[in-house]
Amino acid sequence: MHKLKVRARGAIMVPHHEAQGHTCAFVGRRWDASVNGWPSTGHVVEVPTLSPTSPHFPEYHREYMRELAQGTLWPADEATAQAAGVPFDPSFGNEVTTDAA
Repeated sequence: MHKLKVRARGAIMVPHHEAQGHTCAFVGRRWDASVNGWPSTGHVVEVPTLSPTSPHFPEYHREYMRELAQGTLWPADEATAQAAGVPFDPSFGNEVTTDAA
C-alpha cells in the first residue's frame, strides 16, 4: 500500500495522530528542553493511504491531505506531492533541521 510521506514545515505544529497516546506528538518534531520547544527533526513521517470511498478511510489521512494542500506540511516525495496536488520541493525550502532525515 502506498503511503503519504510528509515532513514538518516551518514552525507549524501538525499533530502526529499515529504516534499520539498519552503524550503529545507532532509530525517531524521532538521536544527539546534546551530550546524549550519542538524543533523540526527533518524526519519523514509515513501515513497509510486508503481509498477515500473506503469506510475505513481514516480522518487523519484527510487531515494530512488538507495540511499538504494548505502548505503546512512538506510532501516528502513526488508521489505524495502529486496525490495532494501540490509541487514537490526536494530542498524543502532549504529549512534547517536539528538532525538528519
